[in-house]
Amino acid sequence: MLNLTGPFAKIKLLDSVGCQPFSAKFDVKISANEVGSLYPNDGNKLDINISGQINHTYLNVGKYKSYLQLTDSLNCTVSQEIEENIVVNEKPKAAILAEPYCAYKTVNILNNSSFVNSKIIGYQWIAPTIDTNKNLNTTLLPGLNSVLMIVENEAGCKDTLSTKIKAFGDSVMVALSKNILCQTYSVVLTANFRQDTSINYMQWEIDGQYFAGKTLKYKPMHNGKITGKFSYQNALGCSYESISFDLQAQDTIPKTSVLLDYLTVQNNNAIYFQHQKETANDFVKYRTLFSQPAKKYWETILNTNQNLTNYAKNPMPNNAVNPYCIWMDYANLCNTPMDTNLLYKHCGIGISALPDTLAVGLNWNPYLGRKILNYTIYRQQDGINWISLGIVDKDTTHFIDTDFICAVPSQYKIIAQLDSNFASESNFTLATPFNRKNAAVYEIENISVIDQKLHLFIEPLGANTTELNIYKSPSNQIVFNALKETFIDEISSIREKQFYYNINKNSCKILSDRSKNSNNIVLRLTKLNEKDFQLTWNAPYHWENNFEGYLLQQINVSNSYETIKTFTLADSSFIYQQVAAACVGNDVSLRIVGYRIKNTDTLFANSNAILIAPKSSLFMPNAFTPNSNGLNETFGPVGVYIKKYQMLIYNSWGEQIFETTTCMQGWDGTSQTENCQQGVYTYLVYAQGIDGKVYNYKGDFTLLR
Repeated sequence: MLNLTGPFAKIKLLDSVGCQPFSAKFDVKISANEVGSLYPNDGNKLDINISGQINHTYLNVGKYKSYLQLTDSLNCTVSQEIEENIVVNEKPKAAILAEPYCAYKTVNILNNSSFVNSKIIGYQWIAPTIDTNKNLNTTLLPGLNSVLMIVENEAGCKDTLSTKIKAFGDSVMVALSKNILCQTYSVVLTANFRQDTSINYMQWEIDGQYFAGKTLKYKPMHNGKITGKFSYQNALGCSYESISFDLQAQDTIPKTSVLLDYLTVQNNNAIYFQHQKETANDFVKYRTLFSQPAKKYWETILNTNQNLTNYAKNPMPNNAVNPYCIWMDYANLCNTPMDTNLLYKHCGIGISALPDTLAVGLNWNPYLGRKILNYTIYRQQDGINWISLGIVDKDTTHFIDTDFICAVPSQYKIIAQLDSNFASESNFTLATPFNRKNAAVYEIENISVIDQKLHLFIEPLGANTTELNIYKSPSNQIVFNALKETFIDEISSIREKQFYYNINKNSCKILSDRSKNSNNIVLRLTKLNEKDFQLTWNAPYHWENNFEGYLLQQINVSNSYETIKTFTLADSSFIYQQVAAACVGNDVSLRIVGYRIKNTDTLFANSNAILIAPKSSLFMPNAFTPNSNGLNETFGPVGVYIKKYQMLIYNSWGEQIFETTTCMQGWDGTSQTENCQQGVYTYLVYAQGIDGKVYNYKGDFTLLR
């Protein structure tokens, strides 16, 4: 680096070496009122009047010696040569050899870059692909393709080429008017180009045959898959083929029938059926030929290949004997139906009914289409629940229903059990059998007194009873009207009174005859003396069969009745002898119970209850001797028919030494397990007899040992 310094100026060269064209930079500092010129030695002159950076571009290759000339205010001129040379190196020329190329082919783009002195030592391709070779092997797309290349010589100088080259050719798309077609039908094939219009020839190859032209009308000569391709050549000689394409030719008529799992009728009498999935390759849609009593027609039911479950058709009428039949196939593109004689025929079950006296005869056509295991007959009477009447074999098409108590309108249906766990139901049929002329007479099973009320028990009415009437004598008016098998007569007083009842019922809308009169058992009491009582009772008229006898029952201390005497059916009286008892828990209550056997049950009829009210008594002794001789060992009251009782004992100091509420229990002369001394003691006694008499006693007594 050379610095020139005169008395008035200073100059500095910033860059001295570069590539053509080269911009040299000079840093010049001069004083005010000084002017000068810079001579770069390439035929140019640069004037300078202020300090600063001066740039100058050298266009040609070579070495340059520059100098500065200055003039001061005294018009004195000074010239100074810059010792450092400026060197401008040669720049290479990037270029390629342009020629026509075929698209989609591997091509070699030739490098045509040039130099004069400095040899090119580096190549860099950036587009269309990255590479560092001199020439570029690549594949071009149809039309204009961008090319970007950089070359570098020994001096490090570079040149960049950015241009576009054109490739001829095109990808071909083959358009088909349809790719699935019927045999002997034609298809139109068209080759479509995006860019290339320089076409020399075009060719189709289909099924080993060759055809020329851009458009082809082709008619397949056989079924199945047909493979084809299209090729062409352009003006550059570039040959191209399309990707292969397939055609599917098929028969005009499908080869197979569609199988059905079942054909059935649902609760709304609509027809339902389920078919199996078709596996044929030429499937387009399912079709069904429906046959009803009035018409026969084809209908498309499904355009996708899948199992069809519960496809519903118009309701089938009740009592329709003619079956509902269908034939099912699938359609291919040709949409030509198969011959129905070649299709599987499926017919549902049509049922009819013929009513008779408490019977209904059923007839049905056999299910057609799949193997039948058996038929089950169902009946519905409540509008909700279906009950099975029985199962018959696959060859039976009739059944007689005699399971009637009375004529009730009933719906019937038949269910065929198919193989593969499928079932088919028939339509419904409605029938009402004829009633018999007379309804059975029912009876009152039992009349019994329970809780001081008359209870009537009626034999089971049966499911078909719609009305029950109970009549009471002597008025012979209806006192009860309801569908209940137990009646409590709240009005009648049962105290030694006899009542008569009979019944009839409405069954199957026929009123039965009245039953025989039934009566309650009445027990009556006549006092003969203080301990003997005459009991008499009447027989129940309604117990004419299987009458066993009577039971005399007395209420016990647990307040329940227990049997104390049995009688035959011929007995109607008994003398009851009262046995005195010191303590009783309840009033002496007696009743007669008649009993008989019906089927395996024992029926009981209770009479009214009567009370025997004996007189109670109670007195207190004045001494006792608890000396273990077995005589007069305890102190206590003597009495009969005592119901409630309490006794307290006090010593002479007024201290309570004993208390009991156990009826008629005495004191043994001890206190806290110790014998009490001989002497005078005081008692308090409270008691109540069964007749209601109250005893309150207080007194003294003597304990003697």
